[in-house]
Amino acid sequence: MVEVKSIPDRNLAIFIGGQSASALGDAVHRLALSLYMLDLTGSALQVGLVLVTTALPALLLGPFVGRLFDRARAPQGILFLSDLARAGAVLLIPLSGNASAIYALSLVANSLGFVTKVGVNTLTPAAFPEERLMFVNSVTRVGTRAMHVLGPTLSGLLYGSLGPLAPFAVDAATFLLAALSYLGIVLKEQPRAKERKPETRADQRSAIGAVFRNRVVGLIFLFMGAAAVTSGAFNVLLVVLVRTELGLSAAEYGYVLSVGAMGLLLGALGTLRMSRGGSGSALTRILAAAVVADGLAIAWLGLAQGFWAVAFLMFVVGASSSVATVVSTTGLQLRVPEGLRGRVFSLYEQVFTSLSVASMLLGGALADGLGVRPIYLVGGVFQAVITGTAALSARFGEKGQKRD
Repeated sequence: MVEVKSIPDRNLAIFIGGQSASALGDAVHRLALSLYMLDLTGSALQVGLVLVTTALPALLLGPFVGRLFDRARAPQGILFLSDLARAGAVLLIPLSGNASAIYALSLVANSLGFVTKVGVNTLTPAAFPEERLMFVNSVTRVGTRAMHVLGPTLSGLLYGSLGPLAPFAVDAATFLLAALSYLGIVLKEQPRAKERKPETRADQRSAIGAVFRNRVVGLIFLFMGAAAVTSGAFNVLLVVLVRTELGLSAAEYGYVLSVGAMGLLLGALGTLRMSRGGSGSALTRILAAAVVADGLAIAWLGLAQGFWAVAFLMFVVGASSSVATVVSTTGLQLRVPEGLRGRVFSLYEQVFTSLSVASMLLGGALADGLGVRPIYLVGGVFQAVITGTAALSARFGEKGQKRD
């Protein structure tokens, strides 16, 4: 049984509730946005392009958002305003009536969502005891993954029975609840006054320096970067693999996605068993094992035949990627100094998003000529080999690492 007496119960309950509401909104939003754009334009290309707006904020806003939270005296207020504005933006989408307005509103909503994501990761270490960050991240992930299972089904039912306004209204309501939750979070101590006017380039150099100075942080970037190189192509080409290569029905494709979501949920539950302590060597070894398992499962998907084989591998991919996400987030929160967390988390999102988008583009281009299966096989092996080689190196996880 995990000991939780040192965690402020009120903070934990509010935090889990707010993050679960926000995750439900994200899941409802993505499906409703795709359906609405398709109904409005009849173009699959337009659907793909509007979903690309989810990646742009990390690439464009990273340096500025990180600096904002590193200087903030009251990060809860920034998070409140961000999700409040996001609720308004998504509510306007079904009222806009044209593709150009949807692109603009989607970009605004996703930009605010990026602000929230960086802010939550920065706020967490200030709200909970350091030795329990793994537990907090794990139990929060359980709640959000459960919402990712529920969200698409709820969105589809609402859209099909009540039209596009209903799911977007629910979406806005969840972001409003999340916004209110941040006002109830009490920090362990008042954040100290931050430096006033360092330049953005200097901020980025500080974040990059924090990555290279600390071995654990550097390994997290390396392992998760290797996973990002594979993940973009994996997500884009999955429907092609399942429907075209394997000839599975639309219903079977839905079942495969549900099994993957169950893996995500179980992986988050599994990290609760690992939440005692959080040393650098332990975290990096768990992270390496999860990323290697994820890569091998993706490679095996390139050889798999039939529904049950694909469903099993999707479960493994979901579970291992969920563990990797919790552990990497916890490792950064533990190892990055308080005054640099915002910038490092922004840099992390920039790197991961850039590699994922590049993977989407490269994977799609290569798949047209080589087929989907070789992309999965080569990408999964690449991810596992890069991570496994680093994990087996002589200096990996060595004792006495300096904590910056």
